[in-house]
Amino acid sequence: MIIGIDTSAVGVKSTGTSKYISCLLNELHKTDNTIKTFSPKQSGYLTNSKLLNLLPIIKRGGIQRNLYRKYFLSSEMEKEKVDFGIFPNYLMPNYFNKPSVIIIHDLSFASHPQFYSKAFVLFYNNQLKKTLLKNPLIVTISEYSKKCINKYLGVAENEIYLLQAYSNSVMKNDHQLINKDGSKCRYFLYVGHIEPRKNLSFLIKNFIEWKKENRLDFKLKLAGEVWTSSKEIQNLFLNYADHPDVEFLGYVSEDELHRLYSGASAFVHASFVEGFGFPVLEAMHYELPVLCSTGSGTEEISNTYSVFFNPQNSNDLKKGFDNLMQKIDKQIIGYKIKYSPELMQHQLNELLIIIERKIKESRFV
Repeated sequence: MIIGIDTSAVGVKSTGTSKYISCLLNELHKTDNTIKTFSPKQSGYLTNSKLLNLLPIIKRGGIQRNLYRKYFLSSEMEKEKVDFGIFPNYLMPNYFNKPSVIIIHDLSFASHPQFYSKAFVLFYNNQLKKTLLKNPLIVTISEYSKKCINKYLGVAENEIYLLQAYSNSVMKNDHQLINKDGSKCRYFLYVGHIEPRKNLSFLIKNFIEWKKENRLDFKLKLAGEVWTSSKEIQNLFLNYADHPDVEFLGYVSEDELHRLYSGASAFVHASFVEGFGFPVLEAMHYELPVLCSTGSGTEEISNTYSVFFNPQNSNDLKKGFDNLMQKIDKQIIGYKIKYSPELMQHQLNELLIIIERKIKESRFV
């Protein structure tokens, strides 16, 4: 069969969603199906739009993707005689009426709407309701997200399918060599967007206090694209951009990210909500001790190996830093990571059986 997949979210910059789509494409190409990808960059639609070019670059890409998905994607898939559509960004195009899969990574706009604009929350709530009326197969990335979909969308858990990605980023020898070099600056690493739901003001404030109380020589390095339009993030930079113990690195390349993971003493993640948590999984591949918050997908991903803390309790976080130091002293951590190409391929094969059945049923309607 011909499977079409929306790859609009795969751009120049690497994100959790783009990494997920890359993993999915790798596994789809191992099957006997014809795989066709669709994006505004491939099609050329809107790339020379005078109206879009007037917008700031940070807004231009998102608007271009949304316009493409809404007005052009379904017709392109029809032209290519796609039997089945995969939409990794929650929403289906309005006029696509073939059997489909939507992938819901998290429902943070429903569970934590305070971190988003009212317009953003309203848009996704309304558009997701319209998509669900088309009766797509619903796929998600963790048991945590499955429970959220059940809670906020009312979909039975046995009607939600898991399709979990993996990380290939690992060079353990580099990690061990760099960490044995006493001349290197010791630091905790955070990787992810610099945005309100990541709880970074709480993380930074308590890290600085904990370091001062324990007289330890550590820095906190934060790598990730910055939500500059957020008032909370603007205040975060006003308070900590020049602090000697905190370093904001902005978005970094994959090569630089590898260097950061390799040189870190530990990985920290204080987010209120995560559907999966690619950075946590990557840190585990580098055998870094991990400190992460309870009550989100990262707790599930790192399972019993991480140090966990309540993301709203300062004392709990500081105790977490203490426990993290004990893990750092052990140097080597033997993670058993279940997320792999084999697991994703197994889950995908089960999903493809259901997809083929849906296609056959649709031909008799």
